[in-house]
Amino acid sequence: MPLFGVLPINKPAGCSSRVVVDRIQRLVGQERVGHTGTLDPMATGVLLMAVGSATRLVEFSHDLEKSYTATFEFGKTSDTLDVTGDVRIVDTANIAAPTEAQILAELSKWLGRVEQVPPNFSALVVDGRRAYKMARKGVEFDLAAREVEIFKLELIEYNYPFVKLNIDCGSGTYVRAIGRDLAVGLGTAAIMTALTRTRVGPFLLSDCVVARDLYNRIEVARHLFPAQRLVHDWHAITLTEEQVFALRNGSQLTFDQAPEQTRCAALDQQGELIGLIQATQVPELFRSIRVFHVEHTKKQPRKIKARHRPES
Repeated sequence: MPLFGVLPINKPAGCSSRVVVDRIQRLVGQERVGHTGTLDPMATGVLLMAVGSATRLVEFSHDLEKSYTATFEFGKTSDTLDVTGDVRIVDTANIAAPTEAQILAELSKWLGRVEQVPPNFSALVVDGRRAYKMARKGVEFDLAAREVEIFKLELIEYNYPFVKLNIDCGSGTYVRAIGRDLAVGLGTAAIMTALTRTRVGPFLLSDCVVARDLYNRIEVARHLFPAQRLVHDWHAITLTEEQVFALRNGSQLTFDQAPEQTRCAALDQQGELIGLIQATQVPELFRSIRVFHVEHTKKQPRKIKARHRPES
């Protein structure tokens, strides 16, 4: 039976996200495997693997909220903004150590929608080239500030020069840059010394398995979560058997009481994800965005109306 789901991995420090993907790929054979968002090699924690047809949901999961625990060290700078780069000590002889009250006040300024300048050592594309590749070669360039959303900045431990934070943020936020901006506001500098991603959307660190503990396809299958959790924030609508058959055969759907949401996750009677649908300009008419054929519908109605070609 084809695999179809999400495998949450607790990534160890010292390896890239690509290494984890490759390991899972070897275990599942010809099934497709892809991650929903990388973690830097030094980071640990939640790394989501989409397996099988669930890889077709990855693009819809990028906006999932993420949580981190990060540790920063004041009084140092780095070209990468963390300990993996060219670390240099800042002269702090005339700079007083920030107080806890000052740190809390500065953190409050970075909540909500804020402008953040990404690190030059990042995967962003500049003139067709990856920023980190240009930075490694010593090319000078500036990245424009981008709007990101930070939901929580919680001070959980402070023992100068180290400060530890719990962070909830939206897609595109660079945690390394949070430490940099915090330090600048306090009149000093800082680098990130440790990072753990503790949550991605509904997936917690406690849901994760260590990749090296998986030895075969059966083990992978046993730890899969339903693919629907990648779009857990979409409105879910349960289809009749006739509607399931129609959707899988390229038909648009109509509802007696159409959902108010413009995009929905379509489920069968057993609660399994059948596809993603989107409202059309015609009232009460929905078209497919994604359709999954992991299981075959047994009952086939006689008539199907309004056929169209799904996007994919």
